Amino acid sequence: MNTSTEILTQRKPESATASQKSTSSQKSVMVVVPWDKQKSYTFLVFSLCFIIWACVYFPFVL
Repeated sequence: MNTSTEILTQRKPESATASQKSTSSQKSVMVVVPWDKQKSYTFLVFSLCFIIWACVYFPFVL
């Protein structure tokens, strides 16, 4: 339980509107990365190699 006798005051509304203006003026930038078939095939090969590795490695651990 708080037994402090300090009187708390509310913040001024100017500071709240200033922070809203600064966030609304900032623009979000999207970085678009091209994705082609070669990257898809490479990702598929690496994924399959990882699955094969896991099937071979983890039975030895257990």
